[in-house]
Amino acid sequence: MFKKFIRFVAAVLAGVTVYYSPNHSMEKAEIFKTCVDGISWIVSYVESLELPAFFEDGQENNDSHNDENDFNLQNRPHYVDDPYITGVDVSYWQGYIDWHEVADSGIEFAIIRTGFGTSGEDDWFHYNFWGAKDAGLLVGVYHYSYASTLEKATEEAEYVCSLLEGKELDLPVFYDQEDLVTGVTGQDNGDVIGRAACARNFLEIVESNGHRGGLYFPAYLGELYYDESQGLTEYPLWIAVWSDDIYRFDNPVACWQYSNSGVVSGIDGAVDLNRLWLPQ
Repeated sequence: MFKKFIRFVAAVLAGVTVYYSPNHSMEKAEIFKTCVDGISWIVSYVESLELPAFFEDGQENNDSHNDENDFNLQNRPHYVDDPYITGVDVSYWQGYIDWHEVADSGIEFAIIRTGFGTSGEDDWFHYNFWGAKDAGLLVGVYHYSYASTLEKATEEAEYVCSLLEGKELDLPVFYDQEDLVTGVTGQDNGDVIGRAACARNFLEIVESNGHRGGLYFPAYLGELYYDESQGLTEYPLWIAVWSDDIYRFDNPVACWQYSNSGVVSGIDGAVDLNRLWLPQ
């Protein structure tokens, strides 16, 4: 593309030179030949250069993950190339949702907020659950946790299970603990060991009640305490990364929240969009 541009500029310059040159001792044909010879040399020189790929194909060959401190694309997780389905996660912030219209737009699953804490039921939870089910979507739920002790995590889990009575889930109950809360070890705010202990306690209770448990994290939290030492890697991970940096996250990811500004027919305003990888 760049070289084509050089050729174009050369042709324009030659034409302009001939047009505006005074007709004294040299005829315009001679002037033109002299210009073309000189510009041809410039073009030949440019073509001999090793130009970056983005000059050739119109876009940068952005293999931006080749830094030694960055994710190596050769080692990118296999799941990013696996088949997937697209879904949304919603709460009362979205208000009324026309779930049949959502399904008709191509959305295949929904993760619905049950509520928060030990008694904060989401105002639209039951409507969203049954509406998504009736529209034929796969349904999972998430609960926003404020637990800072094992006792609070237990209460939250039991509360969620009470909200799920009589409901059959297709996807996990995701434990969502985003706020930095005091850990059960009594150490500094956002203590990793304490947060992991609360998560484990919540998920063990959820699974003992017949539901599959999972974890939701913004990426920076997942990198902190989603590892074998915390005993959480057995649970499906739903990660929030609103960019292609999901490829940096080495642990297996089941679901990727890739946007918080999606537009979906049947939902007013912005909505989170997610990619759920299918088991192979």
